[in-house]
Amino acid sequence: MTRTCAALCAALAAACGGGGDPPMPDAGAPPAARLVILDPPSDSIGLPFGGTVALRVRYERDEGAPIAGGVVHFAFADGPVDDPAGAALSASEATTDAGGIARVDLVAGAARTSFRVRATADYAQPVTFYVQVSDEGFTALELVTAHEGWRDPATFARVQVRVYRRATATCADIDPDAPPESEFPPRAMTSFGAVAAYTNLSALEPYTVIAWGEMPAGARAAYGCAAIAAAQVPPGPRARAVLAVADRPLALPAGPVALEAALDLTPVDAAARAAGATRPWDVLACPAGPAQLAIDCALDAAVSDPDAAADCAVDADAATAPLAEAIEALREPADASGCRPAAGLDGDVLAAMAGGPWPVGAALDALVAARTEAATALTLRSELTAVQPRAVRHRLVSIGRDGFSLALGDTPRPIVDRSPIAVAVDGAAGAVAVAPHAFSLRVGSASYAAFAALGLEPAGLGPRAGDLGTALAESIAAGGEVGCAALSALACEPAGQPDGCLDGGCAQAAAMLDDALHAWWRFADGADDDFAVEGDVPFADDGDDLIVDRLGAPAGAWSVTFTLADGSEVGAVAPFSPAP
Repeated sequence: MTRTCAALCAALAAACGGGGDPPMPDAGAPPAARLVILDPPSDSIGLPFGGTVALRVRYERDEGAPIAGGVVHFAFADGPVDDPAGAALSASEATTDAGGIARVDLVAGAARTSFRVRATADYAQPVTFYVQVSDEGFTALELVTAHEGWRDPATFARVQVRVYRRATATCADIDPDAPPESEFPPRAMTSFGAVAAYTNLSALEPYTVIAWGEMPAGARAAYGCAAIAAAQVPPGPRARAVLAVADRPLALPAGPVALEAALDLTPVDAAARAAGATRPWDVLACPAGPAQLAIDCALDAAVSDPDAAADCAVDADAATAPLAEAIEALREPADASGCRPAAGLDGDVLAAMAGGPWPVGAALDALVAARTEAATALTLRSELTAVQPRAVRHRLVSIGRDGFSLALGDTPRPIVDRSPIAVAVDGAAGAVAVAPHAFSLRVGSASYAAFAALGLEPAGLGPRAGDLGTALAESIAAGGEVGCAALSALACEPAGQPDGCLDGGCAQAAAMLDDALHAWWRFADGADDDFAVEGDVPFADDGDDLIVDRLGAPAGAWSVTFTLADGSEVGAVAPFSPAP
């Protein structure tokens, strides 16, 4: 048993009282003890060349009872910041007196330097004396930390301060997460604004000071570093400085984060409507929709100027043509929305279309509803991935709606991936601001793909997607005739017109409708980069570890701009949330 262990065990026995042998500690649970640096000299010592000081420590139990007869070892620290430069200790160990005090003398050398002396003893944590040797005198430095940034200062668990000689470390050298050993005592406070006091710093020497704020989980969430010039620490009783400790930036998650955005296409639809691209579908939603559209288009093609717009509406200057007047006499007038009832000629033609391929009744309602849904809202899935501390990659993954998804990376769209895109992580707002960037979305084509899957295919028109107008005409069957001949059979004789009076107009109308029924989707497709995105993506740093844990939660919104086929632009807001 060493002298220290014997002394410590004896002290424990005496403190507990009673006779007999002292109780030995359980295996794995040694007696608890500690070393305490006494003042004088305190832990920070300044010596002139050749100066002497007594290094004193008290060896005691955790409860404070002194340990007499214990051995305390003293030695120069061997680190990159230590250079005794001729200093010497009077002994390498000392035995504690009745008060538990051990002491050795330290004699300084004749060179300006700094070093540490460590005292160690059994069952106790080492303690350290920080020694400065100088011929320029000494000063006391008081550092006050001031928090700067968006975090609530009350959320920090503690604030730590370190001081370095400039020759040892500069602000550019120090890694905030792994600062080097210091020649001076560390200081820790429970809050910002408290004073970190240093005594016996060599005067007229430049220093580097750092401080950081620690979160409860240990992350160094705020950091500051400053250089103190030699002139700022003259010999004297006190120098004072304020050190700004600023919140550190957050890092984005390393892996991709998937987002789902709800694209509101109603601004696109409104622009298409203003351009006349929705009229055929508006008519199809009328009570006699397919019949009304077939008659309107055939009559427009038959009587209007060939150079006039093919819009399935008879021009005013052609409305007095004998054929137009005769056919119109067989029809019920249109209401304020432009719809004719399923009566008169329109009702007869509608009844003649019951055999398809164009749907009527509930099947037609479902088809029109599917087109409306695909033309007003889609869901866009994308991924954000950090590629630099302040830049991300944004990749479009898919677009669709319930029951349909189009993988954009498998399409010929030229730009569905952008990188790098500048971002700014705003801790106060809890959001990542993503700079504007654009893609080749071709929202019209995407909308049509959704409609084809959810509307045309269930209606049996999937194979006829390219000739919907022709399919509409071919759906008319009457008097043993099919298609345009059937339309003429239903209209010409009752109107007092020659047989086949609408054959030519109907044939032209079918081709015209093939084109017109696709007008909305062509109008919605812009050229080049037709879909611009920017916005704030909310985040959460749940672990207070400076790494964003959840991006896009709970929800955010993109500001988007669609460029249309005519070069016009329409904007919308696209709310998003993390993709499941």
